[in-house]
Amino acid sequence: MTQPTRAALIIKLLSERIDDNDAIDTAAVAMFTADMGARLAHKRAEGRHGWWDPDTCSVHTLARMLQGFIQRGELLNAANIAMFLYCREGGAEAVRELMSPPHQEKT
Repeated sequence: MTQPTRAALIIKLLSERIDDNDAIDTAAVAMFTADMGARLAHKRAEGRHGWWDPDTCSVHTLARMLQGFIQRGELLNAANIAMFLYCREGGAEAVRELMSPPHQEKT
């Protein structure tokens, strides 16, 4: 069994104490975006950059990265890649193309 994330524990405690969907949603988004920003800063410090530049990183590469992170259960990395794709022209189409079942020819 995996350990719950800090965010999961905080949301569980919060939801046990208050009955306010808006506050719980707001807290979850705030924690998630803070963690996304921290992960981005860490990766920038490692020299990663250029997700916005088609000459550096194609939307197809980002879509494959998203798929890999999802398959490995790396949700924070997947969220950042999903955000990159959301901000890139053709991002949604690249994901749809990758996730579509292969076309089979009828015999």
